[in-house]
Amino acid sequence: MGDSGGGDPPHPKAAILLGGEDDVEIDEDLPSQQQQPRQQPGPSGSSGLSLLLNQIIMPSPYPQHNSGPTSSRFRNALNRVLQQPDKDVEAWQALLTEVNTCYKNIPNVHAADVETQNKLDWIESCYGHFFRYFPYSPTQAVTVVEMLLKQSARVGEENGPLVDYYYGGDGSGKNKVPKRALMCEQKLQGVLQEWLGIANFETGEMATLAAPHEKAATNGEEEKPQHRATGICSWVVELWLLFVKKTTRDAMRAAEVESQAMEQRTLHTREATKQAFELALSHCGFGHNNHLIWVSYLDFVKGWNKDSELTPGTSEHAAATQQQMMQLRSIYQRLVTHPMTGLDQLWHEYEAWERNQSEALAVAFNQEFSPKYQHARTVYLERNRVYNKETELQMGQRLAVPPVRREDGKDKDEYVGQMSEELRLTTAWKKRCSYERTNPERVSNSELVVRIRTSYKEMVCVLARHPETWQMWATYELFRNAGGSASSAEVATPGEAVSVLQLGQEMIPSSILLVYEEARIVELYGQQLYEKGGGSSCLRVMERALERFPTTLGFVLYQQMVRRYKGIRDARAVFGRARRVLVGPGDSSMGNGVTGERGEEGDTPGDGTETDPTGMEAMDTTSSQSVEVAPKERWLATNKLDPLIGAPSSQSKKTQQDTSIVGRITWHLYAAHASMEHRMNRSPEIASRVYELGLRRHKHFLTKATYVMQYAELLLELADTMNLRALMTRAVAACQASSAPSSSLVPLWDMALRFEMICSGADPACLGNVGTIERQRRETMYGPDLEDVATGGFVGASDTALIGAQKSSIAEQLVRAEGYDLSSNIVSGLGRTVDVLQVMGLWGSGKFKSTIRKKTHEATDAATDSEDMPGGESDSSYQLRLEFANMIASGDDDGEGLGGGSRSLTARQRMQQQTVGGGAGPTTAIMLAIQQM
Repeated sequence: MGDSGGGDPPHPKAAILLGGEDDVEIDEDLPSQQQQPRQQPGPSGSSGLSLLLNQIIMPSPYPQHNSGPTSSRFRNALNRVLQQPDKDVEAWQALLTEVNTCYKNIPNVHAADVETQNKLDWIESCYGHFFRYFPYSPTQAVTVVEMLLKQSARVGEENGPLVDYYYGGDGSGKNKVPKRALMCEQKLQGVLQEWLGIANFETGEMATLAAPHEKAATNGEEEKPQHRATGICSWVVELWLLFVKKTTRDAMRAAEVESQAMEQRTLHTREATKQAFELALSHCGFGHNNHLIWVSYLDFVKGWNKDSELTPGTSEHAAATQQQMMQLRSIYQRLVTHPMTGLDQLWHEYEAWERNQSEALAVAFNQEFSPKYQHARTVYLERNRVYNKETELQMGQRLAVPPVRREDGKDKDEYVGQMSEELRLTTAWKKRCSYERTNPERVSNSELVVRIRTSYKEMVCVLARHPETWQMWATYELFRNAGGSASSAEVATPGEAVSVLQLGQEMIPSSILLVYEEARIVELYGQQLYEKGGGSSCLRVMERALERFPTTLGFVLYQQMVRRYKGIRDARAVFGRARRVLVGPGDSSMGNGVTGERGEEGDTPGDGTETDPTGMEAMDTTSSQSVEVAPKERWLATNKLDPLIGAPSSQSKKTQQDTSIVGRITWHLYAAHASMEHRMNRSPEIASRVYELGLRRHKHFLTKATYVMQYAELLLELADTMNLRALMTRAVAACQASSAPSSSLVPLWDMALRFEMICSGADPACLGNVGTIERQRRETMYGPDLEDVATGGFVGASDTALIGAQKSSIAEQLVRAEGYDLSSNIVSGLGRTVDVLQVMGLWGSGKFKSTIRKKTHEATDAATDSEDMPGGESDSSYQLRLEFANMIASGDDDGEGLGGGSRSLTARQRMQQQTVGGGAGPTTAIMLAIQQM
């Protein structure tokens, strides 16, 4: 598709049911190749999905899509898909429904005529374009695999052509495979490798999750990640059943090529199919819809001797019957130990089958496996009480659309409803994954790892664009021990965690939080991953992220790492580069990769000197031109006698950038660099000039209380009372004019954590202290009495299912098994990272809610949100969801209510009701804490 930008306003939302009449019909022209909007980054080029045609072919080969009374509905759906390909679920459903109907109406998919081939290419391009934005949608994945399996079939095979079709034109094509069948076979193998994680179809070898050791760069080449995790849809039973069909077909083809006898061919095919079933059971035999694979396996083994040419009564027939009986017993005895739909019926079927073989053995096996069956049945019922896969988790139903955003013009009630639904969904998934970590089935260590990992894969398929999903999975992979459960052991497994985070960044390229998580893991455990260690490797992680999506937060974190490992001059160069790359709120160049920070008028007060205002000889070592200038004497933008205070520059000299996506510059960039100059470089004068530069370039910084207070603290240390008084006077006036909220005091724990983060910027040895302070601070402020480590919410805020013999909550079991810190870190790790960044002054407006007793929800407009959020769009949406969760927990719904009923009551209200009903006050620590909220 062309790259002409996507700035056109969205079309009015209308019904687009292709099978009936619409209430509103707007006839629109189909966009040409040059008119189609810019596409968001899709799956990696190394993905098996890249083999599919991934841009919708236009015009459609079907005449009814281009003209006629029903063409407008198709045009509307297609245009909506092209405008919002990652959000408009209704349009995608309508378009794919039409595509499916067109495919089913093709009389012969194996025909070699041009018309049929063009139709098949168009159908494939629609699905390929869909998978660019939703690569882990199981329902559509099954549909595409079925299509490719049918189109790659040959004469004599299931769904194969009746005669040979070969693009040769004459009879010379006999016994040759059509080109489309060969291409579909290659694509089929590629998508199954991507979705199921199969590395080798011949041996059944599965791809590993851990990334291999990265080779050291040679000849100045940059190191890049070589490994890509696959197999996210390995939990989908329907895909494994299609894989079994493909394996059976491949085995029959191989036997035919080798010209084996019929009996040998049957045995070869049977063994290959059996191995395929066993491979499938190891990945989906315990999960969602697992009864389908077990029943299919049973039916397959039961049919072994139906078409056998062996004569009854012979030794060969007896051996085959004995082998079938042993295989059936093995399957029955394994399946009755797994919770699944229809378990009772399968157990009775197994009992009857054993009695048919031997009454004595039936009694013995019943005594052995009856407790296992009862336990599986109990776990199945318990799971249904904890969560419901279809209604609560929406497995296989919901597309992984981006998180809800508060867009201009969106109705408040609609926004609150969408946020409530999203909060409910994410909480249900956290509960589901936390439940699996309690090992309810009491399986072995290796099996427990597969089960927990599968639960996170299922979550990814529904919430792939939520960064906390990837962080939860990566944290588990990092700290899981040899026993399969999470542990705070010193021996970590960073390879798997890095692979998960890299895959998350592929889905959410704008998430700097995921980049920072990866960089921290690489920095702490770099010796296990890279030959050069963690220092230079974590810098490369941040560099790749800034090339992909530069943001203020990314540059600030990168600058801190550069200062830690490369020194002062290189860190200052990062500040100069950030100011050239990022754009200000008043720049019209947003999205074009240009900015006017360097060389603008107004950089100097007018005395003609050529000194850098930050005290550096060059802000960027790559530039040979003169940079910012400043007077010989310190001149502050806050001097109330100067009439040009905060005045915007009259003209800008724009610098072109190669990147087409740039972030917005926020006050965090200046504040962080000034803090580095002040605290690490011991240059408070330079720090003051950095603050001046920020206020002179961006007058709205005067309304940012945290930025002003940091500058005020510095001026206080410099004993510059005159400018401090002028700064505070003008800042107060600016805040009053803009109705900006006032800042709050920072608690002692926040100060301690911030101090440790500052120290770690100059000494890597202090990184351990940061984690220690953060853990102590978290446990002091929250602790297991207030934080529900199963859902990430607060104790008593939602109904709790009691599990296990002790009938305790999931959170209590996790605290006993894993400890509070690790359990909290897994389920709320991304929130804790935001917590730390907020204390550092690198996230949001800098106003931190120190305890849950002071939770508020402040609704701000989109412009303010974008100015205060230094990360990407996904990071901003995560902050909104954090605030919304706190609002629900505190009962603050802006006075308009979020729904009636006891289920919507806050923890405090429920406790008050219980107290009134019982006639007694709080008697436990939990009750006391909730009463004090």
